[in-house]
Amino acid sequence: MNPASRLPSRLIFLLWIIAFLPFVTAKAQTVPVPVLEVVGMAEDPQWPDYVFFTVQVLNGGTIPSELFASAPDLPACGANANSSRTWVTVYAVRNGSVVGSGGFCNLNSLDGVQLTMAVLLPPAGSPPARLYIELNDRRTATLHRSAEIPASLPPASAIPVAPSGPTHGIGGLAPGVHEVTLSGQPARIIVGTGYDPSRPTYLAYYLHGDEGGYTYFSSAGTAVRKLIDRYGMIFVAPRAPESTASPGVFPWDGRGGGSQTGNATQVMEVLDHMFSRYNVYRDKVLGAGASGGSWFHDAVFFPRHAAMYPSYFNLCCGAAGQKPGYFTYSQAVNLSRIPSVSARSELKYTIGTADFLFPGAEASAPTYDGLGFAVETEFLTGVAHCAFNVDAEIAEYWELVLRAFEARELALTAETAPSGELLLTWDTVPGRSYTVQAADSLSDGPWLRKATVIGPAAPATFVSWSEPRPAGKKSSFYRVEVGP
Repeated sequence: MNPASRLPSRLIFLLWIIAFLPFVTAKAQTVPVPVLEVVGMAEDPQWPDYVFFTVQVLNGGTIPSELFASAPDLPACGANANSSRTWVTVYAVRNGSVVGSGGFCNLNSLDGVQLTMAVLLPPAGSPPARLYIELNDRRTATLHRSAEIPASLPPASAIPVAPSGPTHGIGGLAPGVHEVTLSGQPARIIVGTGYDPSRPTYLAYYLHGDEGGYTYFSSAGTAVRKLIDRYGMIFVAPRAPESTASPGVFPWDGRGGGSQTGNATQVMEVLDHMFSRYNVYRDKVLGAGASGGSWFHDAVFFPRHAAMYPSYFNLCCGAAGQKPGYFTYSQAVNLSRIPSVSARSELKYTIGTADFLFPGAEASAPTYDGLGFAVETEFLTGVAHCAFNVDAEIAEYWELVLRAFEARELALTAETAPSGELLLTWDTVPGRSYTVQAADSLSDGPWLRKATVIGPAAPATFVSWSEPRPAGKKSSFYRVEVGP
């Protein structure tokens, strides 16, 4: 079996020899020279003699889309009689010889598209391979070739990552539920009660299943909506494009005429809009999906874009089966080289063991964990596909993450007040409860409740609590637990 057969089924992989170009009279277009970049590299234990490289064309968006129009009048690509006008081949060469090639004859464009190919490992002492891409415009008998680049990943330090801290966005909507259009598709925005643009808050987003349920959490009675209001958060749920082949179906995976790359771009544009309009933390983002939305995050969005768009994501009733040989595994390996990704993101798999997508979660969770990412699992025994309270599961997970965020941001300090009492001071969120606990031993406890304090209303940003210093004790330990 050729290892190339393990690459994505939607990108038809071929090896071919061009022996004949049809007679054509069409005029060749002006096409920029493709600029190639390696974005992923991985090995597969089932194919020990090969390395799998993933590449993309950096200026793919400037290459005319009509080059990739369906061309049924030109020779077929295997059984595909409607393959694209331009066929694309990625070559690996070493010492002047081709040591690997991947052909793609069914692309819609090169804008953001990532292509994976297998390259034979070099003999000991041989130089590394070099890669280039060639576009064969069959309509005009024109070849467009990139320069050769090393078959290696760029240093991790060269990969852009999300900035830290609040975005200070302005111009957002008022508190409430809003139906909008973002990136050309419907979306639902919820601005939490008490949102104050002068104080940063948290952004959450949701990727629906194939049914297109982007409005699920608009009702005031849902657990997610209550959480949004309680924390004064910002929430957005975009809708995926409708399938042209199956009306009423909205698949993030691009079935029925869509594009995984295009859908990922849509999600990024939606998030960028929210960052620019609302004052939210750029590096503390909450996410969740259901069914196909979870699959999309697991298979595409996280491995390809988590460096710039990290999130704490609850994958409900959906997973892709990430593992060596999977079509985005090399990107996941590349992503694991960036420490900030694991520090700013988490993957939680919430799925029933009777779910048809459960095998995907069984594969993805240990794969990502083995690459060093933060992973949690909640496998629900005997539960079928999405046959649990998705709303409650998402809200519960998000609240746990939010409490962890705020615990890190308490900036708790202890000092002696002028009266001689112990004085604790920490940062607060209006209306949030904070429980002061004390113990004689840091390791053994027990931790006893001292008081519960409610965060004061704005403009106050901190609270203090004091008590007489314990008599006859050499040391005492205090902590503050963040509540709802």
